Amino acid sequence: MTFRQITSILWRRKIFVVASAVAVRVVLILYAESRTKSYTTSANIAISSSLFSSTSQIPMHLPSIDFETSAVQQAGQQYLLSHHLTGPVQVSDNFDATNGMLQIVATSPDPALAAAVANAYEKVFVNYETQYIQSKDPYTQTLNFDKTVLAYLEGLPTSAAVETQIGAVQTSESTIQGSESLFQNQATSYAELLNAAPVPSVPNGESAKKIAVLALLVGLLCGAGIALVLEQLDVTVHAGSDVEESLKLPVLGELPTDRSLRQGESSIASVRGSGSALGESLRDLRTSLQVILEDEGQPAGSKVLVVTSPAPGEGKTFVAANLAAAWAMNGRTVVVVSADLRRPEI
Repeated sequence: MTFRQITSILWRRKIFVVASAVAVRVVLILYAESRTKSYTTSANIAISSSLFSSTSQIPMHLPSIDFETSAVQQAGQQYLLSHHLTGPVQVSDNFDATNGMLQIVATSPDPALAAAVANAYEKVFVNYETQYIQSKDPYTQTLNFDKTVLAYLEGLPTSAAVETQIGAVQTSESTIQGSESLFQNQATSYAELLNAAPVPSVPNGESAKKIAVLALLVGLLCGAGIALVLEQLDVTVHAGSDVEESLKLPVLGELPTDRSLRQGESSIASVRGSGSALGESLRDLRTSLQVILEDEGQPAGSKVLVVTSPAPGEGKTFVAANLAAAWAMNGRTVVVVSADLRRPEI
């Protein structure tokens, strides 16, 4: 099937194509409007790994694991209840180890609720991580030991040796306090908010405009498919090309529909003026038959044509009478014989 044939089929069955495109578009748009809209937003937290090393006393851990612990989840639920943030919402996390960023993602039919929940879990998580790191302070035990030793030395009788030991312990304590202060500062900056979750304005999924365009394309494809399938199932003759393709024979002529015949006017259309499309078509048919008869080499005076059809009322008498008139107008002597002995019309 050529491209020209396909376009001809689609044009002939354009009603199916257009109807299918409209129906599919309406269905998809109604589906898009009827579905529950959801909005997604996220808060981003920067995670620092400077506290963790091979020699550190703090075990390395993944923030995503911390986020999924019951402590964080329970604290998050309590925060939401205390701030009256209730409604359907889903919360998840996504940690990118390459840039040390943790995303807290919230999805809800209410865009404001999604943003509020994401920001709430961000606060809960940052507080949890800060407390966790501070609880792993490696200097607390050493400081407590130094304080115990210092209190013991200060209770001894004063002597040069005791004073020397007290000074050494105080120097050690001062050094450890400086390290602990630095550690606490690092613990506070371990998890820091990069940007809060904004209130989303666009729902998830495709926009209405994209759905409309997609629906139109799908509808046109479906309509074209239906048209091509119907064309394969249709055995009706629509044009002369259908006859030529089926019988592998050329079409000598095609007669257009003429309203004047239906209104009871003269049925000898070949005698009309040049303005009659039907008369011109009949004269073209006469010319085509005349060329074929001359090519067959039949002797003069022996040209006989039989006009027939499978069923009555298909125009045999009309074609025979008009062909005879067309040849007579060309100066030939023509005899028309009606072979319908039961219902002759000539």
